[in-house]
Amino acid sequence: QHLALRVHQAAGCRHLSRTDCIVDGGGQLYLLETNTIPGMTAQSLYPKMAVTAGLDFPSLCAQLVGMALDTHR
Repeated sequence: QHLALRVHQAAGCRHLSRTDCIVDGGGQLYLLETNTIPGMTAQSLYPKMAVTAGLDFPSLCAQLVGMALDTHR
């Protein structure tokens, strides 16, 4: 999570991104990609990750819309 946040900030991402990583057998972490427009369907990873953080899909959408509106005010 810390690496994903650092990449998100370094890339100048705003509001949301999804960073994919893998760990090899020796414990070495490899960053694969940062997706700046992750999927938002019921089967997509971003909403599933939000649920594990305690945020259901409607709340996630409301939060993203709120952040976008705040940016443009």
